[in-house]
This record gives sequence, structure tokens and C-alpha cells, in this order.
Amino acid sequence: MLTLFILKSGDPNAAPEKTVTSFAHMNPKVKMASDIKMINATEKRTKWYAVMYDNERLDQNLMEALPIHLTFQTHDIIVLFKRNDKDEMTMAPRIFRAEIKLRDNCLLPDGSGLKFDRALDGWIE
Repeated sequence: MLTLFILKSGDPNAAPEKTVTSFAHMNPKVKMASDIKMINATEKRTKWYAVMYDNERLDQNLMEALPIHLTFQTHDIIVLFKRNDKDEMTMAPRIFRAEIKLRDNCLLPDGSGLKFDRALDGWIE
């Protein structure tokens, strides 16, 4: 169902195993990525791929809702909401159809005419 790419965050307290555990219910193919170019160059053998940093994880609500989003999704990109320790919120495009390429310098698609959806069920923490 999903390939999970994990990028280094530079956070000395990062715990990539927690990132992987938060996706465990989807049994992802996990790949550590050195950069976005490597993600673009990797052949995806799943319908979807996610990009997370090694200091991020899904909260319990999003863990439960995400498989349903992926099963019935008609859009190209799923935007997740991210909350930091100061309770500030940002939107983060993090889940993409396998054929979507990313820009080399950010987690945005390299293309136009793509359809975005938002998962409002939980947070990236």
C-alpha cells in the first residue's frame, strides 16, 4: 500500500524507529533517504509513498484514519497537519501517488494540475 521514505532532520533526539512504528499498521516498505533526489530516483512499487523526517510520527487518530484515506482516495497528494511543541500548526504535503515527482529542494510536487486532499483526522507530531 505504501512506501515510507525517512529523511534526516538534524534533530539530535530524532527517533526514526518511532516514525516507522507510527506507520506499522500499514506494513510499509521503509527506506532511509539521503535527500529528495534519491526519493525521486527510487522506483516505487506501491500505489502511494510518504515522506517523513526522522523526528516525526503520526498521532493515534491519524494512524487509524490514514489507511481509509489511502484506500478510497481519488486525489494525488494528501496534506497532513503538523503540530509542534508550541502547539503551532502547519500544513505538510506528505503522501503522494507513486508517479508524483517532488521538487529537489522541498516536499512539494514538481508539476501542475494535481489534486490535493487534506486528512483532518489527526496530526504529525
